[in-house]
Amino acid sequence: EFFDEFLNVVREADMKVIFGTPTATPPAWLTEKYPEVLNCRMDGVKFRHGMRRHYNYNSSVYQELSARIVEKFAGHYAAHPNVIGWQIDNEINCEVDVFYSESDTAAFRKYLEGKYGIRTENVLEVVKGMKNEDGQFMRFCHLTWVPIDLDAILPDRLAEKEREALNWYHREVRERISPYLTKEEQDWLAEVTREV
Repeated sequence: EFFDEFLNVVREADMKVIFGTPTATPPAWLTEKYPEVLNCRMDGVKFRHGMRRHYNYNSSVYQELSARIVEKFAGHYAAHPNVIGWQIDNEINCEVDVFYSESDTAAFRKYLEGKYGIRTENVLEVVKGMKNEDGQFMRFCHLTWVPIDLDAILPDRLAEKEREALNWYHREVRERISPYLTKEEQDWLAEVTREV
């Protein structure tokens, strides 16, 4: 192969080589076949091949394909006496150092997982609320009711209104969910939605 022949020339000339992997410049066929390896602008528009830093570190496909080619290169050339190092990138985060693709969002969520308490997501519906001389106001109506993990709450740091809102919410959770639970489940719910 080309690199084998090249390294024969290098050996005869008694030169040393630092091998560069193709991970910093994924080829056009790869970005066309796997567009999820591309970086995105903040508005979600994907970068295109040929732009600088068009690839995305956090793409699982990029990581898998990069690992595959690096392992093949290393497996074949690592023992060569004239290969003295490996370069995966010479401009890490040069020009583009922020990423906004779906894989970045997933990686950020994975990074945060278990670090900052619990994230509660409720499904809400926007409904008509109060109407007065200023017009029609809208409000949110909960469609799901989920206890908030009290182990993640520091009650002494809550303002009185925050404490009242949390206690109100947990009363609503108990009232709405309890009729569908067994006695044992109701006891559990009462404990995890206790007043603070």
